[in-house]
Amino acid sequence: MTALPGMESTAAAIDTPDWTVPAGWEVLAPTTIRKGNFQITEGSGKVEVTVTAFPGDVGGLAANVNRWRRQIGLPPLDDQALMQSIELIDVDGREAYYVHLL
Repeated sequence: MTALPGMESTAAAIDTPDWTVPAGWEVLAPTTIRKGNFQITEGSGKVEVTVTAFPGDVGGLAANVNRWRRQIGLPPLDDQALMQSIELIDVDGREAYYVHLL
């Protein structure tokens, strides 16, 4: 992903949360906007888990989730289905979205 203006400076200003990396997760190098970058391999399957920091809403939650879905070959979701794919979680005392891309 190409970092848009302000993304790198916003990410740099946010401390990386404290977390415990689950067993079996490979820690990958962070990027300018990824605070955490992990790969999970199971059998012949691989998934990537990222923790990112954005300035503002960068187009809005729906636009971002549907962009991520398109990047992995999934169709966009309408608002109702989109909200069912998102879980609000706490990450180091901050509100965050856990997005299920299925």
